[in-house]
Amino acid sequence: MMDRVRAAGGGPALTALRSFEATGTAAMTSVKVPRELKVSALFPQFYKQEESTPATMKGSPFHTTLGLEGDIGWLTGARLGGAGRSPNPDESRRAYTRAARQAMAGFLAGINAPWLVDTGRYTATDGGVIDAGPDRGALVLNIDGPDGRVGRLLIDPGTHLPRRLIEPPQAGGGGTAAVADIVFTYSDYQPQAGLQLPHTIVRENGRNRTVWSIKQYRVNPRLTPRLFSPTQR
Repeated sequence: MMDRVRAAGGGPALTALRSFEATGTAAMTSVKVPRELKVSALFPQFYKQEESTPATMKGSPFHTTLGLEGDIGWLTGARLGGAGRSPNPDESRRAYTRAARQAMAGFLAGINAPWLVDTGRYTATDGGVIDAGPDRGALVLNIDGPDGRVGRLLIDPGTHLPRRLIEPPQAGGGGTAAVADIVFTYSDYQPQAGLQLPHTIVRENGRNRTVWSIKQYRVNPRLTPRLFSPTQR
């Protein structure tokens, strides 16, 4: 099934996608003004997601960055709850790394799901077909990674493009993320450089909803691992 997803997303062009930058806006249910969004990724496991208030907005600036540098996850501008606040540094570090990996998977599953498998750190197995509800007929790929089950990736049976990733509650997480599924939904696929790329990604967790509207992708920009260090802002 992952071979069909690869072919639908661009085939060789998707396999050759080993870095990207996506820019746009992030609209959250609890925030009146959309934030600016920038997501950067570099194969195999370098990821950075930044959200900030527009430079023209009055008041206190807001800027958070969630990153994954190989096997180290980090967050600036905010703090995780749950195990992320543990006095045990190893436990806290694992919580941040898991959160960063899940965030990376949430974006990558819609843009380039085979990327995860190509790292050798993730596996995809057939999970059958959804037989009821709004996703009836969707094909299921179970994605597992370094922290266990990443989620169920729902594939559109007509296009074979990713439709949704359903992540289970995050062990050791805080708030709603610890007790409810996190659902990423991908839509508005548009062609670019031989690829099919989603321009709307929605993340839902309980009553919390974030809509990421991607205005532009840079395909295979020249990025270096150093850019994904927490010291690089």
